Amino acid sequence: CAMPPTGAGLAMPLRPGVAAWTEWHAQRRLPFDLVLHGDPLNTETGHIKVLRKGGACGTEDLAAQVVLPRKSRSTPGTSATWGGVVLPAVGRYEVCWCDRSYSLDCVIWQHVGQIVVAGPWNAK
Repeated sequence: CAMPPTGAGLAMPLRPGVAAWTEWHAQRRLPFDLVLHGDPLNTETGHIKVLRKGGACGTEDLAAQVVLPRKSRSTPGTSATWGGVVLPAVGRYEVCWCDRSYSLDCVIWQHVGQIVVAGPWNAK
């Protein structure tokens, strides 16, 4: 990117932001750490949401959302960790990220990966 776009401006490299795609693996009902990486990653006000397979990142379908614990730690600008995440059922979950938000409203949700949860299907 160059500003102004005449070729006479200052060249500014654009960093990619949140990692484009991550796949996490977990066991049913066992806690794991969900770590999101990026450069830069808005670790101050960014939001994450986990949806059951088939949920769409840009919707507010509360029935499809999985509640996560609070962010447990972060490295400013590069990573955020949610520790002790427990998913109740075997299957695939969608992971969505928003780093541009106003209060709890997101400007645009990004689909950044999926969680694959293994374990017995019929255990109670």
